[in-house]
Amino acid sequence: MLCPECSSTHKSGQPLNGVLEVELSGTLESNDPLDFLPVEGQYFPAIPVGNTPLWQPENLQKKYGFPELYLKDDGVNPTGSLKDRASFLVAAFARKHGIREVVVLLPATPDLQWPVSVLRPDLRLSSFYQKQHLRRK
Repeated sequence: MLCPECSSTHKSGQPLNGVLEVELSGTLESNDPLDFLPVEGQYFPAIPVGNTPLWQPENLQKKYGFPELYLKDDGVNPTGSLKDRASFLVAAFARKHGIREVVVLLPATPDLQWPVSVLRPDLRLSSFYQKQHLRRK
């Protein structure tokens, strides 16, 4: 389903505008999440990222009446951050395309810089911070 107003501005080769719902049919040929990314598995660093555990917080499930409530524990990723997943893909994309330097625009914290540097120490990083988001601590 597409929003008629938003989708009318779509430009070829760009992400779709106005997608409200996606319906898929058929069966998946793979259970490996890497098979659905735009970079082949051979380019990813040999570091365990993702496949983090789900925990069932029984007290919260009972207290709030959500028996299917789960907590995703991204703390077991290499840097303990959910941003390791995005960095994992950035590192693989850079390797595939022979990119040696990545420029990152960050809102206020170096959260993304650290995971990328752990996943690809040969990748040069330049970080820029948006001034309006910097806060004194």
